[in-house]
Amino acid sequence: MMTVDEWIRIVSIFSILVPLSFGWLGWRNLDKGLRYFWVFLLFAFFVDLAIWYCLRTGNNEVASLIYSLYSLTEALVFLAFIRYSSGNLLLKRFVSLMWVLTLLHWLGLTIFSLVKPESNFLISAVFDPVYQVIAAFLAGFLLLEIVEKNAHPLQKSAFWILLGIFFYCFCTFFILGLANTLLGQQMWWLHNIFNITAYGLYAVGFSLVKNRQNETG
Repeated sequence: MMTVDEWIRIVSIFSILVPLSFGWLGWRNLDKGLRYFWVFLLFAFFVDLAIWYCLRTGNNEVASLIYSLYSLTEALVFLAFIRYSSGNLLLKRFVSLMWVLTLLHWLGLTIFSLVKPESNFLISAVFDPVYQVIAAFLAGFLLLEIVEKNAHPLQKSAFWILLGIFFYCFCTFFILGLANTLLGQQMWWLHNIFNITAYGLYAVGFSLVKNRQNETG
């Protein structure tokens, strides 16, 4: 019999189908940034399934490798979406710099882990918290920019996607930093709750595109 934590994990995995469904229904009206983000969510769904299967079958090393590659992808996609959604040239340049530094940070930690296999925990313990603090700060800054420059910010799809990124990164960075500890494993259910909430915010963003399609159809 599965525990409550395992059920929450399963709900977390499959709740991503909600924003994916809304995005698919409004696909024709999605701009380039939202389409790329939708593809990323589809990728994340299959990654979650793969990691869950590997952990269930005892292939922890494969799960760790998949997670490491996914962490890099998630970080780069979050930063790319923030850059795409901003109209501030200075902010765009800063995000581009953070994008490059994030990639170099991941490569450095990965090379170090290959040299010293006992340090393979660095991706979750160091890389994830660092990029999430950066992404949360930049997403929060851009959310303020959207609120200040738009009379109806809640009607913008990008607002909800950015809110999801901000919420997820802000709420989970400390849990991911403890992922390789007993405390972190005991708190992982909380990470899944935050994950489900972020998917809900993404779903609102994609649903707004579908609503506009209905209004103009």
